[in-house]
Amino acid sequence: MSLTDVNDNAPVFTSSATPSVAENSTAVVALTTSDADTVGTNPASFSISGGADAALFTITGGNQLAFLAARDFETQAHSYAVQVTASDGFRPTIRFRR
Repeated sequence: MSLTDVNDNAPVFTSSATPSVAENSTAVVALTTSDADTVGTNPASFSISGGADAALFTITGGNQLAFLAARDFETQAHSYAVQVTASDGFRPTIRFRR
């Protein structure tokens, strides 16, 4: 008999929850997760799923959280709220707030 893995663990974020971003740039953070399962979507897929400032963000390259337009420290907010969801294709997604 052999035992096979099933997709019964949700991905867990390993990227920073509080990145610092230099003004006049768009890149925020490379989104990364770990998953105890050997089956399922790996790496996880990411989507913006909420947050008061969600409309200011996008996900590029499959795993890069980025501003749609560069932010200016002197004239714009200094902190932002965005919620990102990671999914491994089967397990319920988990939410990660930045």
